[in-house]
Amino acid sequence: MNKTDICSLINKIFANRQGIIRATIIALGLFAVSVIWPMGKFTADYKSVGTWDEVRFIGPGTEDNVIRQEFSPTFDNLTSVSVYIVNEPDSFDTLETFFRVYSLDGTVLAESKVNLADYEVPGLVTFPLEVSLEPGTVYFYTVGGVDGEVFVALTSEEAGNAEAGAFYYNNVHSGGTNVVAEFDYVRPWGLKRIITADLVIALITFALYLLASILLNRMEETQVLKTEKVTKYVLSGAAIIAAISAVVGIDVFQLFEHDALNNGILTASILLVSAFLIFYIFKASSYTEKLEARDNIDKLGKIVSEMLLAGALIMCCLYQNSGSDYEHGLWIRRAAVFFALFLYSLGKAKQIWNILAVVWSVASVFIGRYYISAHSDHIEHINTATSTAWLFWAAGLLVVGLVYRIIDKDYRKLKTISLPIAVPAVVFWILTSIFSYGREWPIQLLLAFVLAFLFMYMSERRKDILEMVCNAWLIAFFAAMLFCIYRRPYQYYMMTRYGGIFITVTVTATYYLIATAATLTKVLIAYRKNDTKSLLFSYAMFGAVSTYLFFTASRTGIVAYGVELLIALIIFVWQKKKDIVKSNVIKLILSTVAALIVSYVAFFGIARMLPAVIRNPFYYNYESYCQFIHPDSPLDGGERWGERYANIEISLETLFGRMFNSDDELTGFLPSLSLKAKAAESTSIENYANGRLDIFRTYIKNLTIKGHESMGCEDENGNVIIHAHNAYIQTAYDFGIILGAAFVLLCLYMLFVSIYKTSLYAKERQYLPMILILIVGFIVAGMFEWTYHPMNPLGFAFLLSWVLLSEKEERIDV
Repeated sequence: MNKTDICSLINKIFANRQGIIRATIIALGLFAVSVIWPMGKFTADYKSVGTWDEVRFIGPGTEDNVIRQEFSPTFDNLTSVSVYIVNEPDSFDTLETFFRVYSLDGTVLAESKVNLADYEVPGLVTFPLEVSLEPGTVYFYTVGGVDGEVFVALTSEEAGNAEAGAFYYNNVHSGGTNVVAEFDYVRPWGLKRIITADLVIALITFALYLLASILLNRMEETQVLKTEKVTKYVLSGAAIIAAISAVVGIDVFQLFEHDALNNGILTASILLVSAFLIFYIFKASSYTEKLEARDNIDKLGKIVSEMLLAGALIMCCLYQNSGSDYEHGLWIRRAAVFFALFLYSLGKAKQIWNILAVVWSVASVFIGRYYISAHSDHIEHINTATSTAWLFWAAGLLVVGLVYRIIDKDYRKLKTISLPIAVPAVVFWILTSIFSYGREWPIQLLLAFVLAFLFMYMSERRKDILEMVCNAWLIAFFAAMLFCIYRRPYQYYMMTRYGGIFITVTVTATYYLIATAATLTKVLIAYRKNDTKSLLFSYAMFGAVSTYLFFTASRTGIVAYGVELLIALIIFVWQKKKDIVKSNVIKLILSTVAALIVSYVAFFGIARMLPAVIRNPFYYNYESYCQFIHPDSPLDGGERWGERYANIEISLETLFGRMFNSDDELTGFLPSLSLKAKAAESTSIENYANGRLDIFRTYIKNLTIKGHESMGCEDENGNVIIHAHNAYIQTAYDFGIILGAAFVLLCLYMLFVSIYKTSLYAKERQYLPMILILIVGFIVAGMFEWTYHPMNPLGFAFLLSWVLLSEKEERIDV
């Protein structure tokens, strides 16, 4: 097959007929992927087995003589534990034995009893459990005989399970020993299986897509149109049947709620989502612009780059949910891998696919396997070594890519960097690295974003990078939303302020500011192009982001969001300055308000119903176990729990109550909102700030020229405050007053530059408003939350905006 044949094949795959049939194939492929992740419907068994050495026994174990072993589970779903019992076979005929799992405060979490036959010992005796635990948390179990004595085998502490902790007999600690045991878990598929399954699904989807392309290209135009028309009617009919079934379940059988208001909201949600789907099914055209083979390859390359950058942002999100240095290290390494691959993917084809890259990749496999095997003594060491091996490979690829760029003299493109914009940022990063007081992240920040300058400005695709970044932010948001829809119930009690993929709602809200900037930019572009279909879709994306931000009821996030909206309105007026009329502004405002109301109804129903139907909830270690919704919980939360799931009253009361009242205790419904608004007039700023002003004062009192080693600060009572809840004060506290002031000036400088560039060059670079909106969101949110960190999602996006803003521009009249 020659080059011409390959190009011809690619053009068949991406032919001009891009209609509903192939869109359906892609949708089914994406759904199949979601069944594996994030639904997590496929699970795998995992057994944790320790090595045995110097085996001895201890006992007797009874209700009074307690054999107690502490342990920390590796995964959350513990199905059974097998203990090696060493009783003599002729010492009994049958013996009832017990195994109990406790929390450290002595609460019984699970119990299993087994009737032991004489022929089963000595040997491993399995105790079925089916208990959900928190990985990394310390528990203990006891084992013994109900109607007799049990003796269990012990081994050295070094040879025990990864889970094993301290061992006690009759409350006396026996150092250096552990019970000989095996732990059995059921867990969702690991990364290797998920990737393998996703690749198989991708190949099947690609094959079906190719087959459909070839068949459609062989058909006459009238046959294609007829086939796609039938497909549209079939899909629309399926959507209508699904909607009717859902409405019957909501209103007739009252599966979710038992009052007219909430059932009405859920019904409206189903109808709105169904109408949107049917609209896009019928709007799916059978023809698009025919592209050349190279254009299709470039398009695929852009999608891959966008997904890699989205992956880096998602790793930042996971970092925010981790609580230990071990977990932080994992997510930093993984974010670095995705970001490095994103930068590497920006090169020309020969800079990506070359013999050096292949040789390095093969060598990395052997080096990585050796490195992992040398650190295989504990599951945490294995995970850390694996992430390090991946980072080692990705860093090597960057070196290879840099070599090829130097050979191709791409360094000459670096002259497009505007030094007055780039140099102050880089100098600031260097200074914070010098005065880091042992912190690693300023050095990591410096290295990552200096590489970003090099690779992004040596890329031939640098004119497309802004659009790619915008799309990446949206991919990351919708991946997060997909996970929430499947796995994160919108609950009363624990998550009335819905944290989504995060533990902390303020972090959630600041994360959504990134997607807000991206969707508002899409709306502005659609208005500029006067594209109704694109505008509707952009408003739907904007409404989704806004709704999930409102679910957090975070004042910090909502205030910053409001300022972002205002900036978008100003940009719209500026772009329309030559033909602006009052009706255009009113139309924009009314359209935005309508999108927010419709989206809130639609996505509230999705967030309320789908996690309950899927019945596969996910919780973080720090969330309260007693408030979990379990897979067997009824769809309405059950009689016992009352308002177990959030309803529309709770959702709106929380939102408006947080905005107009500092008191989190909310009762009643909308009629009380006017009273709350009046009460807000008499509410002090101190209370409304939720204690942040006191924190600000404490940190300001302790500011120094040199800075501090620890980011925490003690208040007057000796209590340690974790961070300042303010990006500017925290930077001054960490690195000293001078660098803190420099950071404030840099932020204002970047704001000025983004305003200047957006006002002059937005006609040619239509995605420039995204940078301005995002910088404004960061500046406002930074007043109330610590966001300046490369592993904070908003901080990561802000830092990348500095790089994106540093390109020289040519004056274009608007």
